[in-house]
Amino acid sequence: MTGRELWRFRAAPAERKISVHGHLVSTWPMGSGVLVDDGVVYAAAGITSHDGTHVYALDAATETLRWHSDTSGQLGGPEGTNGVSVQGHLLLHEERLYLAGENTVSPAVYDIENGCCLSTLEDESQTSSCGRELFLVGDKVTVLNQRLYSQHD
Repeated sequence: MTGRELWRFRAAPAERKISVHGHLVSTWPMGSGVLVDDGVVYAAAGITSHDGTHVYALDAATETLRWHSDTSGQLGGPEGTNGVSVQGHLLLHEERLYLAGENTVSPAVYDIENGCCLSTLEDESQTSSCGRELFLVGDKVTVLNQRLYSQHD
């Protein structure tokens, strides 16, 4: 391993910047970090659900897109503003990709075969402990930390 960059991928659907704490940043930063497993790169981009949440699976060797999920930011439908925000870790467990959503829906759950978001606004997860950090406790994915903001408080 040389540390040489092999490829680069822009997860943002467009080149758009916003001011955050006095600095210009992408509207869709890679807030989840990057998870690599069995030759697949998983990552999620976005800040708030109403700006859009983009979750990706790419082939690690070739950068070939396996799937892209962009509907989980508006789980209430096209007019909805509640959904998954990218606010923390990714975790892979039992053929599911978990994304710490921090607020309304956390963790969000995706099918690793096709990227379909399996979470709904009615899920128990929205009323459970939300946060940025995901852990596997026994055989259950657990979210820890505190909410940064919420419409339900």
